[in-house]
Amino acid sequence: MTYSIILAPSPLGLWPSGVQHLGHTLLEHGLGVRLDAAVSATVEPGTYVREKDPETGYLNGRKIRQMAIETADIVAGEHQSDRVPILLGGDCSVLHGGLVALRRTGRFGLLYLDGHADYYGGTGDHSGEVADMGLAIATGRNHPLLSDIAGLSPYIQPEDAIAFGFRDEAEAQADGAPSIRGTGIHLFDLPRLRAEGFDPCLDAIAAVFSAPAIDGVWVHFDTDVVDDRLNPAVDYRQPDGLCWHEAASAIRRIREIGKLAGLSVSIFNPRLDANGRIAMALTECVVAALKGPVR
Repeated sequence: MTYSIILAPSPLGLWPSGVQHLGHTLLEHGLGVRLDAAVSATVEPGTYVREKDPETGYLNGRKIRQMAIETADIVAGEHQSDRVPILLGGDCSVLHGGLVALRRTGRFGLLYLDGHADYYGGTGDHSGEVADMGLAIATGRNHPLLSDIAGLSPYIQPEDAIAFGFRDEAEAQADGAPSIRGTGIHLFDLPRLRAEGFDPCLDAIAAVFSAPAIDGVWVHFDTDVVDDRLNPAVDYRQPDGLCWHEAASAIRRIREIGKLAGLSVSIFNPRLDANGRIAMALTECVVAALKGPVR
């Protein structure tokens, strides 16, 4: 499998906290060399503005849409060259360009590794940060400015999406977010992973994505899915989470079934990692996922 790297140093869906330095930091720690992957393109985000659009409820929504359109064209080119794109954010809003590219060509699944379910709406009293809405946008449950680019909504059918490792359900309910339960999305929250066992849950997600009708799977890896004790270098911290090995194993399982169509990595904030220890652990995790042995 041949990889390429796309840099998307965007804080537009969050704020310029430091997440925009994720990609360059991982490259400095040898990610490209170890994956034998060159940087094929950089998608520039434009200037962050802290002003919520009253129609959509988004912060920087139109700039995020433009980034998604540009990213989609780049991802499509990588696929045409038989390369699997690794999209390094930035915040979670960088995801959608990859999904738009996939939706143009077929039916794809989404493995959403995240400490949050990211199923907020854009309107109401919510902050307007698109990073909180990633899964809602991907499955067509948000404002069409981002969830219906080029009339392609939904990019991922709910039954082809898996939310894996989230642990913010009580907080989201308290905030008034729409419930992700009953939407058709497969839910593997952290309590379920612990109750049923990690490996049986990996087998279950592999069964979903192995369906012949699914042409491939995009994996979204928000690093706050990892235990806060191992990765406190994120802007919205929560206790508990996966270990690095579990995160790598979940991504690697998609390789094992031959369905990996791309990977986005987001939310790691190098400014909160003074000695580089977490950046190195994250690099090791991604390398283990993409180059490590499969069963």
